[in-house]
Amino acid sequence: VSFAEAMPSVVTIVGVQSGNTLAPFVSQSGEGGKILLFQQGTHSAKSMYEGAEGENAVLTWVLRLVGFVAMTLGLYLIFHPVEVFADIVPCVGSIVGCGIIFVSVLISAILSAITISFSWLL
Repeated sequence: VSFAEAMPSVVTIVGVQSGNTLAPFVSQSGEGGKILLFQQGTHSAKSMYEGAEGENAVLTWVLRLVGFVAMTLGLYLIFHPVEVFADIVPCVGSIVGCGIIFVSVLISAILSAITISFSWLL
């Protein structure tokens, strides 16, 4: 356990005070999730929400890209035995390998687009 001195500074918070603590804000309808934002300095609510939306958008696209890469890798590994089998003939294995990579990327792109569109619907 260690302690450090925190110098006084201005902090902007979006949330709800509940007794002596801060709790996430939840709308009356309950939709939209829980919101609890902290930012050092003085900021307007609009700029804090815009910053949070921007961070959420970046995280969403990073996760989509990671999912696409993982799906491509998985499909390539599923089809890889075909490449190994075709490698009996020297040049054919390389050509089949390139085709498998192309097919894996194509199928991953289609399935990723379907997955992303389903997430928009739900």
